[in-house]
Amino acid sequence: MEKDEKKTDHSLNRLNNILKKLNKTSLIGIVVIYILLLAFLLYVIKPRDNYVTFPENYMHEFWNEELSPQITIVANRTVNDNKVSLRYSITSNTIGRGESADPHYKLSSIRLSAATVDKLSDDKPDAMYYFTELTSYTTPITNSFTLDNSSKNQHPLTMYARLEYTVDKVKHIASFEEPIMLQPTDSEKTEMQKVYDDKYSKYPELAAAISKSGPREGTIQFSLSEKESDKHIYYSGVSIKINDKKTNNYHIDMQSWIITKSGEYLPFIGVYNFSSQRDDYRQSNREIDKRLEPEYICCVLKYTTAAKDDSPKELDKQDVKIYYQQKIENLHEYFDASPKTEPEELDDNPSEKDPNEGNTEYLAMTDKMKTIIGISAGVGVAIIVVLASVVFVKVYNKKEEKKYY
Repeated sequence: MEKDEKKTDHSLNRLNNILKKLNKTSLIGIVVIYILLLAFLLYVIKPRDNYVTFPENYMHEFWNEELSPQITIVANRTVNDNKVSLRYSITSNTIGRGESADPHYKLSSIRLSAATVDKLSDDKPDAMYYFTELTSYTTPITNSFTLDNSSKNQHPLTMYARLEYTVDKVKHIASFEEPIMLQPTDSEKTEMQKVYDDKYSKYPELAAAISKSGPREGTIQFSLSEKESDKHIYYSGVSIKINDKKTNNYHIDMQSWIITKSGEYLPFIGVYNFSSQRDDYRQSNREIDKRLEPEYICCVLKYTTAAKDDSPKELDKQDVKIYYQQKIENLHEYFDASPKTEPEELDDNPSEKDPNEGNTEYLAMTDKMKTIIGISAGVGVAIIVVLASVVFVKVYNKKEEKKYY
């Protein structure tokens, strides 16, 4: 025991003697090397803040033959003491495919997540947000989630859904990816402004027609109302109707924005993977704070269709964009059951236009009058000819009588 203590003392004395021989520069160098080594170790073992793992092998699927997970995102903004608070309400509505009734698939797991960005203008996600996993449900099922922005900015750039379900006692897994249109592109802004200038500013009662190239296949329209009890709030909604839901498979992604007087495009109501074969899409009584100074509502709707026997898997198949923009003050309180989508043709100079043009009753009466006038003119001409002939004969006879005397 005494030997061990002597060895320890000897080692400490030896180390102490070595340190005594070192000058200040050497001591500082040792301390610096130690600090650098410690910093390097911390850098290696500590996870970096920007290291985010995103889901892989998820697709923006056009059509799923068994399940349809529809996602609605509504941006709720309120203003208090000139401070804007934002909260995203996210609703997942999952139904089973069927001609008349939901086939009631058993869902053992529903996992919803979002790749988020700090700014609305960002196009690359910097974080993932995982919503609470849901288990043991049967379709149809609607679930609601919240993405709060009170403590930090987290705008959903891409939504992911992973569904585990059972068909004939066989377990299946379906994954879906839905890119969110947080901001319109410059070209989309130009197109929305163009349709407003060319059509919707002149005919505010019109709804936007959903079609590819021929006759309209559906409509989208917005509503707006007010309540005396809420002087700072507008209540708005959107309705999307597809005329024939069973002829073609279709997929709709729609995003709307509030355009403020300062020119900001604030996300409002968005619906992704709307493809119901039974119901129209409708949202109502969604709040718009007047203190945001909203001036317009606009939207971009991506409409994709394909015949059922094609079983398409690619989104660029018969894909078209629909644009709409309207002033807040021009929106109606109620949705029109049979909305107009095309303006009546109006003359550029209405003061010079015949007010009876296009009036079938007037035109029919005019034709009758022309016929009567024509007959009357013919009879008049005949009478004049007869009278002229009589006068001519009488004059001629008088001349002949004079010759005999």
